[in-house]
Amino acid sequence: ARRFPWATSAIAVACVAAFLVQRFAPALFWANSGAFLFVPRAPSPSSLLLNAYFHGGWLHLVSNLVTLAVFAPVLEDRLGARRFLATYHLANVAANLVQGALVLVFLPAQAGYGVLGASGALAGLLGFFAVRMYFAKLRVAYWTFLPLQAFTRAGAVTVPATFAIGMWFLLQLVLVLLQREGAGLGIACGSHLG
Repeated sequence: ARRFPWATSAIAVACVAAFLVQRFAPALFWANSGAFLFVPRAPSPSSLLLNAYFHGGWLHLVSNLVTLAVFAPVLEDRLGARRFLATYHLANVAANLVQGALVLVFLPAQAGYGVLGASGALAGLLGFFAVRMYFAKLRVAYWTFLPLQAFTRAGAVTVPATFAIGMWFLLQLVLVLLQREGAGLGIACGSHLG
Protein backbone atom coordinates (compact mmCIF):
# COMPACT_ATOMS: atom_id res chain seq x y z
CA ALA A 1 0.00 0.00 0.00
CA ARG A 2 1.23 3.47 -0.87
CA ARG A 3 -0.94 5.36 1.63
CA PHE A 4 -1.89 4.86 5.25
CA PRO A 5 -5.05 2.65 5.39
CA TRP A 6 -7.38 4.93 7.38
CA ALA A 7 -10.55 2.97 6.64
CA THR A 8 -8.91 -0.36 7.46
CA SER A 9 -7.60 1.09 10.72
CA ALA A 10 -11.04 2.46 11.58
CA ILE A 11 -12.61 -0.97 11.03
CA ALA A 12 -9.96 -2.59 13.25
CA VAL A 13 -10.45 -0.03 16.03
CA ALA A 14 -14.24 -0.40 15.82
CA CYS A 15 -13.95 -4.21 16.04
CA VAL A 16 -11.71 -4.00 19.10
CA ALA A 17 -13.96 -1.39 20.77
CA ALA A 18 -17.09 -3.46 20.09
CA PHE A 19 -15.38 -6.58 21.43
CA LEU A 20 -14.34 -4.75 24.61
CA VAL A 21 -17.95 -3.65 25.12
CA GLN A 22 -19.05 -7.28 24.70
CA ARG A 23 -16.51 -8.48 27.24
CA PHE A 24 -16.57 -5.75 29.86
CA ALA A 25 -20.14 -4.43 29.54
CA PRO A 26 -22.11 -7.52 28.52
CA ALA A 27 -25.38 -6.12 29.84
CA LEU A 28 -25.07 -3.23 27.38
CA PHE A 29 -24.35 -5.63 24.53
CA TRP A 30 -27.20 -8.02 25.32
CA ALA A 31 -29.68 -5.20 25.92
CA ASN A 32 -29.08 -4.13 22.29
CA SER A 33 -28.16 -7.51 20.79
CA GLY A 34 -31.05 -7.40 18.31
CA ALA A 35 -29.28 -4.54 16.54
CA PHE A 36 -25.90 -6.35 16.43
CA LEU A 37 -26.59 -10.07 16.22
CA PHE A 38 -27.70 -11.35 12.81
CA VAL A 39 -30.33 -14.03 13.43
CA PRO A 40 -31.52 -15.75 10.21
CA ARG A 41 -35.02 -16.35 11.60
CA ALA A 42 -35.56 -12.70 12.56
CA PRO A 43 -32.87 -10.44 11.10
CA SER A 44 -32.84 -6.74 11.83
CA PRO A 45 -31.63 -4.33 9.12
CA SER A 46 -28.90 -2.96 11.39
CA SER A 47 -27.57 -6.45 12.17
CA LEU A 48 -26.83 -7.00 8.47
CA LEU A 49 -24.10 -4.36 8.80
CA LEU A 50 -23.18 -4.19 12.47
CA ASN A 51 -22.60 -7.87 13.21
CA ALA A 52 -19.21 -7.53 11.47
CA TYR A 53 -17.90 -5.50 14.39
CA PHE A 54 -18.65 -8.01 17.15
CA HIS A 55 -16.85 -11.31 17.68
CA GLY A 56 -17.31 -14.53 19.60
CA GLY A 57 -13.93 -14.58 21.35
CA TRP A 58 -10.34 -13.33 21.36
CA LEU A 59 -9.16 -15.89 18.79
CA HIS A 60 -12.05 -14.99 16.49
CA LEU A 61 -11.22 -11.29 16.78
CA VAL A 62 -7.46 -11.71 16.35
CA SER A 63 -7.76 -14.03 13.34
CA ASN A 64 -10.10 -11.57 11.62
CA LEU A 65 -7.81 -8.63 12.43
CA VAL A 66 -4.82 -10.49 10.97
CA THR A 67 -6.77 -11.21 7.78
CA LEU A 68 -7.84 -7.57 7.65
CA ALA A 69 -4.23 -6.41 8.10
CA VAL A 70 -2.93 -8.67 5.32
CA PHE A 71 -5.51 -8.02 2.60
CA ALA A 72 -7.36 -4.78 3.31
CA PRO A 73 -4.63 -2.09 3.09
CA VAL A 74 -3.78 -2.98 -0.51
CA LEU A 75 -7.44 -3.01 -1.52
CA GLU A 76 -8.11 0.27 0.26
CA ASP A 77 -5.13 1.79 -1.53
CA ARG A 78 -6.49 0.69 -4.91
CA LEU A 79 -10.15 1.56 -4.26
CA GLY A 80 -9.91 4.59 -2.02
CA ALA A 81 -11.39 4.72 1.48
CA ARG A 82 -15.04 5.30 0.51
CA ARG A 83 -15.27 2.57 -2.10
CA PHE A 84 -13.33 0.22 0.17
CA LEU A 85 -15.79 0.80 3.04
CA ALA A 86 -18.73 0.32 0.67
CA THR A 87 -17.21 -2.94 -0.61
CA TYR A 88 -16.55 -4.18 2.94
CA HIS A 89 -20.11 -3.49 4.10
CA LEU A 90 -21.78 -4.80 0.93
CA ALA A 91 -19.74 -7.99 1.25
CA ASN A 92 -20.93 -8.32 4.85
CA VAL A 93 -24.59 -7.87 3.87
CA ALA A 94 -24.22 -10.44 1.06
CA ALA A 95 -22.48 -12.87 3.41
CA ASN A 96 -25.25 -12.57 5.99
CA LEU A 97 -27.98 -13.06 3.38
CA VAL A 98 -26.32 -16.19 2.01
CA GLN A 99 -25.75 -17.56 5.53
CA GLY A 100 -29.36 -16.83 6.41
CA ALA A 101 -30.68 -18.50 3.26
CA LEU A 102 -28.52 -21.61 3.73
CA VAL A 103 -29.58 -21.96 7.36
CA LEU A 104 -33.27 -21.45 6.60
CA VAL A 105 -33.21 -24.00 3.77
CA PHE A 106 -30.86 -26.68 5.10
CA LEU A 107 -30.71 -26.21 8.89
CA PRO A 108 -33.97 -24.54 9.96
CA ALA A 109 -33.53 -25.77 13.53
CA GLN A 110 -30.50 -23.47 13.79
CA ALA A 111 -32.26 -20.39 12.38
CA GLY A 112 -32.52 -18.88 15.86
CA TYR A 113 -28.76 -18.81 16.41
CA GLY A 114 -27.03 -15.48 15.88
CA VAL A 115 -24.05 -14.74 13.65
CA LEU A 116 -21.23 -12.44 14.72
CA GLY A 117 -17.90 -11.48 13.18
CA ALA A 118 -16.19 -9.82 10.28
CA SER A 119 -15.46 -13.13 8.55
CA GLY A 120 -18.15 -12.73 5.90
CA ALA A 121 -17.02 -9.20 5.02
CA LEU A 122 -13.41 -10.37 4.97
CA ALA A 123 -14.29 -13.33 2.75
CA GLY A 124 -15.79 -10.81 0.32
CA LEU A 125 -12.55 -8.84 0.44
CA LEU A 126 -10.62 -12.06 -0.24
CA GLY A 127 -12.71 -12.69 -3.33
CA PHE A 128 -12.19 -9.12 -4.48
CA PHE A 129 -8.46 -9.46 -3.76
CA ALA A 130 -8.28 -12.62 -5.89
CA VAL A 131 -9.88 -10.76 -8.80
CA ARG A 132 -8.15 -7.40 -8.44
CA MET A 133 -4.74 -8.58 -7.21
CA TYR A 134 -4.60 -11.91 -9.08
CA PHE A 135 -0.86 -11.46 -9.66
CA ALA A 136 -0.01 -11.11 -5.93
CA LYS A 137 1.88 -13.73 -3.99
CA LEU A 138 1.49 -14.58 -0.32
CA ARG A 139 4.07 -15.91 2.10
CA VAL A 140 2.34 -18.64 4.09
CA ALA A 141 3.75 -20.19 7.26
CA TYR A 142 3.33 -23.90 7.87
CA TRP A 143 4.09 -26.45 10.57
CA THR A 144 4.05 -30.20 10.04
CA PHE A 145 4.05 -32.41 13.11
CA LEU A 146 3.89 -36.19 12.79
CA PRO A 147 4.82 -37.56 16.22
CA LEU A 148 4.54 -41.26 15.29
CA GLN A 149 7.06 -40.75 12.49
CA ALA A 150 9.32 -38.55 14.66
CA PHE A 151 8.93 -35.79 12.08
CA THR A 152 8.46 -32.09 12.58
CA ARG A 153 9.10 -29.26 10.19
CA ALA A 154 8.20 -25.59 10.07
CA GLY A 155 8.81 -22.90 7.52
CA ALA A 156 7.22 -20.60 5.01
CA VAL A 157 6.37 -20.92 1.37
CA THR A 158 5.38 -18.33 -1.22
CA VAL A 159 2.24 -19.17 -3.19
CA PRO A 160 0.04 -17.26 -5.61
CA ALA A 161 -2.72 -15.40 -3.73
CA THR A 162 -5.37 -16.92 -6.00
CA PHE A 163 -4.20 -20.42 -5.02
CA ALA A 164 -4.23 -19.67 -1.28
CA ILE A 165 -7.65 -17.99 -1.46
CA GLY A 166 -8.99 -20.80 -3.66
CA MET A 167 -7.85 -23.44 -1.15
CA TRP A 168 -9.47 -21.47 1.68
CA PHE A 169 -12.70 -21.30 -0.36
CA LEU A 170 -12.64 -25.08 -0.91
CA LEU A 171 -12.18 -25.59 2.83
CA GLN A 172 -15.25 -23.43 3.49
CA LEU A 173 -17.24 -25.44 0.95
CA VAL A 174 -16.28 -28.70 2.69
CA LEU A 175 -17.24 -27.20 6.07
CA VAL A 176 -20.64 -26.11 4.72
CA LEU A 177 -21.27 -29.63 3.42
CA LEU A 178 -20.27 -31.08 6.80
CA GLN A 179 -22.63 -28.69 8.56
CA ARG A 180 -25.41 -29.71 6.21
CA GLU A 181 -24.83 -33.31 7.33
CA GLY A 182 -25.34 -32.26 10.94
CA ALA A 183 -21.77 -31.58 12.07
CA GLY A 184 -22.52 -28.24 13.72
CA LEU A 185 -19.16 -26.53 13.98
CA GLY A 186 -20.34 -23.19 15.36
CA ILE A 187 -18.86 -21.39 12.34
CA ALA A 188 -20.97 -19.49 9.83
CA CYS A 189 -19.23 -21.02 6.82
CA GLY A 190 -22.16 -20.05 4.60
CA SER A 191 -21.29 -16.41 5.16
CA HIS A 192 -17.74 -17.16 4.05
CA LEU A 193 -19.07 -18.63 0.81
CA GLY A 194 -21.49 -15.72 0.36
